[in-house]
Formats: sequence, C-alpha cells, structure tokens
Amino acid sequence: MLYDILIDFPGSQDGSVTEQFVAGTQRELSDYLAPLAVSAGWARLVEPTPQATEPVATPDVEPAVTDDPEPAPEAPARRRGRH
Repeated sequence: MLYDILIDFPGSQDGSVTEQFVAGTQRELSDYLAPLAVSAGWARLVEPTPQATEPVATPDVEPAVTDDPEPAPEAPARRRGRH
C-alpha cells in the first residue's frame, strides 16, 4: 500500500536491509514496516480515491431488415351474440 512519509526515518521493508525514507515522498511500505511507521507517526496511509468508471459501451444494434412488408395490424374481434 502507498504511504505518505511524514518525517525522515531509516527503516527496513524486510527486516534485513535498511533504507532511508524521506519526508514529503510517497512510498510503498511492506506489511512488516507499515504498522511501525504509522504507529510511530512517521507515515500515514494514502487513502485510495475511487476510480471513475467508464460507462460500458453498448453496441449499436440496427433493426433487422427483411424483404417482407410490415404486417397490417389485426382488426378487433367481433362479438357474436344476440342483437
């Protein structure tokens, strides 16, 4: 995860190699180093910003073309019964 480095400090990402972390920069910190750096006030987690999602493109669908003319609408059914 990405962290803001708040003050200069030497630290080790893996417990064996020490490196210098510089205030005003952003760095990935390991699960080993991050809890120590945050609790000591040397670093703070950069809150992820929600990524803008791009709208999903829908394919343009054209109506099917047929050689048959459009059927005429059906006439309403007539009632049978006494007059």
